[in-house]
Amino acid sequence: MLYFGTGYRESPNSEVIPRLNAADLNGNIVASFLYGCVFGACIVWWMADYLGRRRSILLGSCVFAVGGIIQASSLSIAYLYIGRAVSGIAIGVLSMVVPVYISEVARTRLRGRMVSIQQLMITLGIFSASSVNAILLNTASGDLMWRTALAIQVLPGVLLMLILLLLPFSPRWLVNQGRDAEAVNVLAKLRSLDPKSDFVMHEYIEIRTAIDYERRIGDTTWTEVFKPGIRDRVAVGVLIQFFQQWTGINVIMYYAGMLLDELGYTGEIALLVVINSIVNVCATMPGMFLIEKVGRRRLLVFGGIGMTTGHLLLCLFTGLNKTVNVVTFRGYAIAAVASIYTFVLSFGSTWGPVAWVYQSEIFPIRVRAKGTAIATVINWSMNAIIAKTTPILLERVAQYIYLIFAFWCIVMTIYAYYYVPETRGRALEEMDDVFAEHQMHQQQRSAAHTNTNGGEGSSSGGPSSAAAQPARAVPPMDRLKPPIASLPDNRPNNSAAIVVGIIDGEARKIRLHRPDANGSTEHSPPVSPQGSLSGGLWGRRKNNRGGARENSTRRSADREESADGSSESSPTDPVGR
Repeated sequence: MLYFGTGYRESPNSEVIPRLNAADLNGNIVASFLYGCVFGACIVWWMADYLGRRRSILLGSCVFAVGGIIQASSLSIAYLYIGRAVSGIAIGVLSMVVPVYISEVARTRLRGRMVSIQQLMITLGIFSASSVNAILLNTASGDLMWRTALAIQVLPGVLLMLILLLLPFSPRWLVNQGRDAEAVNVLAKLRSLDPKSDFVMHEYIEIRTAIDYERRIGDTTWTEVFKPGIRDRVAVGVLIQFFQQWTGINVIMYYAGMLLDELGYTGEIALLVVINSIVNVCATMPGMFLIEKVGRRRLLVFGGIGMTTGHLLLCLFTGLNKTVNVVTFRGYAIAAVASIYTFVLSFGSTWGPVAWVYQSEIFPIRVRAKGTAIATVINWSMNAIIAKTTPILLERVAQYIYLIFAFWCIVMTIYAYYYVPETRGRALEEMDDVFAEHQMHQQQRSAAHTNTNGGEGSSSGGPSSAAAQPARAVPPMDRLKPPIASLPDNRPNNSAAIVVGIIDGEARKIRLHRPDANGSTEHSPPVSPQGSLSGGLWGRRKNNRGGARENSTRRSADREESADGSSESSPTDPVGR
């Protein structure tokens, strides 16, 4: 229900809304909401860290309902602006903390799909708002028309407050607050398992160890956000949210009525806006499925190509439509509407959900609230700028505004292809590995490019970069200084032993052993030459098929040696050296 009442339609008999310049009034009503969103995104990091994710959502939903009441009961345009800003503050809070909360309670294999549900709910809210507005345009008049539309947005705020009373705290936030026993119970409820089951214990230990490790290597101050290893993730999160707004989606969603009126659909605007909302909802559904099948990065690339195509076609057909009599020939207008739907379909299944999924999962927990808050502030700031300037730009440059957004869609496609690491199938605690691997691949690509262009060592066969140098040997286990996670209720630490330590000055996470259903121990794959597991903490995913086959062969050999009693591994030598 994010966009209830963000649009504006002049009410000629209104005693509250003055008859001002349409472009200025449209921009002000939309922008006042978005300025509130920016402010809410600026303060949400404190709420998310200290009040918790769940309490922040509860408070945000309460403020949203209050904002709706102020808007619906406005006695002047100033009161309307205040109500819009109050509701915007709530949305700024909710837009950041809801994806974080979902990502922290969801299973790894479903995380992207679960966070994408937020985008589905937003699109359903847009459809509901469009449908309600279409009904009110035909059944109400004067102030009753817009007051009813704005009052209805109170309902989802109240509903969200009631639902939050049934939901648990984030288990990762609980562990970070030292409330480990509560965290284990929450994990058990979320996974529908016994609190003492191995699966719950494994997940708890993974979270506990990662948090302990993060506390050893960094703090939770704002300076941490700009340190090496974190600032690159902040840059990725900020740029993705920047690009999401410069796709031009909110030009289409906020001002669809103006666009359709320009195309000559004066009497059919309400119907076409509702259809546009339906397309938006339908587009989100394949995105929810593909985000865990295709991956985040590929969706961003494919979406950028589709949106570029939509903008270019919309600019072309809107311009051609001005050269004909729209009463006698509607072909260009129909093609322009089809271009709008092409763009919305491309956005709704890619950049719409992926931007919020990605920013909620890439940051370590010690700076997750701050990192996502920065990215969210950029999103709403760009949203406000675009919303305020779009009516004016449409009057001055007309259809050529779509070329501006087409340019940015090309830029974001190239950026996503080269600079966005894939996070599909990786646990939140594995993001250090994800970005370390991505940085290594970039260095290798740079070295290969240097060699191709005749760089130093390309002709003599000598190493021209760090990537070409011999791999470092893995240091012996006695060089690790691991904090071993302890379990609540004095449970013996035999479900899984996770070591986190420093190898050659770099962060490494190594799982030592994990019992199977028969009580025997299955060994993790050995550490790579760079000192980290290929595929992260649990070694779920290899970087290539050959590595996966080698890993499978090695595990089979380990099991055969264990059956023959010839394995060299033991509790005191867990990696079987």
